[in-house]
Amino acid sequence: MKRFFALPLVAALLLLSAAFGTRAITAGSDAAGAAAIKGLAGCTNDSLPPNDDGFSAAIPIGFPIDFVGQTYTTLFVNNNGNVTFDSALSTYTPFSLLETTHVIIAPYFADVDTRGAGSSVVTYGRDTFSGHAAFCVNWVNVGYFNSHTDKINSFQLLLVERADLQPGDFDIIMNYNQVQWETGDAASSGGHEGLGGNSARVGYSNGVDTAFELPGSAVNGALLDSAASGLSRNSRNSLITGRYVYPVRNGVAPTGGTITGTVHRNDTGPDLSVEGALVQACFAADPAPPCQVTTTNSFGDYLFTGLQGGGNYFVTAFPPSGVTKVGPRTIGALFMPQAGADLIDQDIKLIPMQPVPPDVTIETPFQAGDGTPAIPSTTGATFRQVGACTGGSATWTIDQNGGPVAQGFMTETAPGKYKGTIPPLPGRNGRATMNITIICPGAGDKDDDFDIYIDPSGIVRTVGGDPISGATVTLYRSDSSSGPFEQVPSDDAIMSPSNRTNPDTTGADGIFHWDVIAGYYKVRAEKVGCHNPANAAQAFVETAVLTIPPPALGLELVLDCGGGPGPSPTATPPSGLTGDANCSGGVNSIDATIILQYGAGLVSTLPCLGLADANHSGSVNSIDATVILQYVAGLISSL
Repeated sequence: MKRFFALPLVAALLLLSAAFGTRAITAGSDAAGAAAIKGLAGCTNDSLPPNDDGFSAAIPIGFPIDFVGQTYTTLFVNNNGNVTFDSALSTYTPFSLLETTHVIIAPYFADVDTRGAGSSVVTYGRDTFSGHAAFCVNWVNVGYFNSHTDKINSFQLLLVERADLQPGDFDIIMNYNQVQWETGDAASSGGHEGLGGNSARVGYSNGVDTAFELPGSAVNGALLDSAASGLSRNSRNSLITGRYVYPVRNGVAPTGGTITGTVHRNDTGPDLSVEGALVQACFAADPAPPCQVTTTNSFGDYLFTGLQGGGNYFVTAFPPSGVTKVGPRTIGALFMPQAGADLIDQDIKLIPMQPVPPDVTIETPFQAGDGTPAIPSTTGATFRQVGACTGGSATWTIDQNGGPVAQGFMTETAPGKYKGTIPPLPGRNGRATMNITIICPGAGDKDDDFDIYIDPSGIVRTVGGDPISGATVTLYRSDSSSGPFEQVPSDDAIMSPSNRTNPDTTGADGIFHWDVIAGYYKVRAEKVGCHNPANAAQAFVETAVLTIPPPALGLELVLDCGGGPGPSPTATPPSGLTGDANCSGGVNSIDATIILQYGAGLVSTLPCLGLADANHSGSVNSIDATVILQYVAGLISSL
């Protein structure tokens, strides 16, 4: 039996630090997760009666799930913010999920009490989510013990079948619209008016050897709407604030380490932190798991949890819509030990834009949306420098992700005028830095750095191969490979500042281009008077699902505008064994090592010398080794 008593509230409890700091939100500010909970009709098929500490009988999930090596087909819905698989659970004071013997998934393990006036009851049932069978539990508008409703929580659990990937695979999705209380007022819980004491825990456990708790669990104030770290103000593996997605594949649920930090506008001052920046964390492996994505909260903080160990992560922050004169930046490699670790204070300063000097001209068919010159990766570009000295020695380099991409010389075409050519840059895309250096016989040396954008263009063609002008090309995105795919809004930060127009319209060259964050995408093309070559009744063509990263380069969409049968509407990015310097049949860090040995004269030749020229420059040197390492780390898609 619970006992209730009042306890003076110590205000400082609300500000204890969580994984990336629990910082208070100004009173009256809105929770950001209003769209997280899905209004699925099946979620209300059944319900628990108004109760305190109650639970259901064993309920069929509707499909089998493989949860850490054990298959389950039924579960118990427990009033206190969790579901269990071994037995029902009436415990109201949350215990550590890292030490329990219960098989449990807990979106918000705390003392829910639905008996009070104004509290809804807990509902559950089966429905579909993104075209997949789902089991759903709603704790929407629920109060806390003892029948209190002055503060209300709304959260939801979805178990989504993903047998399309492998039998037993599923997603754990936890959605939060509002979290105002964290503890019941029972004596053993230590709470007062829903706050303080033994506060809520979020996570899951197989009851034996695998468990996960979201940072902020059991930390007073950390999960509330009133904190920047609150559940409704952040996300995991989703761009929907308040949504936390945990894919369970082959029985393996995410556990492991965390990476946290703050995104800044080129400065560490707190007033220059960036709210709403999109951030992705990508594991450098082959094959690589999908990148995690999230958005920064109102203090510019980001948090990645449940990260696989035993390798390096690269974390990239993108400026949100409305933040100008800065570009994305990647930090890493950040090594995550096999057993996991908390990598804190991994701050990211967005890169300040460096405009092209007025005496430099790059002959490119278009500029990026922010004015940066765009270099087509398939063709390269010619560029010119004027107003320099006569008889100088001129060189240029392009650097990206901390390493050289290409370099060359410029020729003097007239006194003080120099010309250079950027070759095709296969497998490259995104922002890069170009340097032009001119060493003069006397005074007047030039050394200029400026931004360029390596354009991952696609093209819309006719069945005869001609580019189509005026085609409407639309970008769609989903957090899941199975959809649903939704049109990316124009000016959305999902697209880099290089082009934030969606839909876009092709010019005379038929070109379209976007640079996007990690996720699953489709691209659709259409034009009045044209149709799908394989289906005259369909006015558009659409790519298959594109998993980003790696970048999807060289896409071609083919429309029949009066011609005959044409090629497939999708194209596969080029691939091959370029970079396989040791003839092993694959490309890895060993190839980079022996290329460095070759360049240093430690070995006289390479087993596959012709394949070692990874950047297609005509020679083999340390730049090729750098390019291979970037490819292995997943920073570029092909060689």
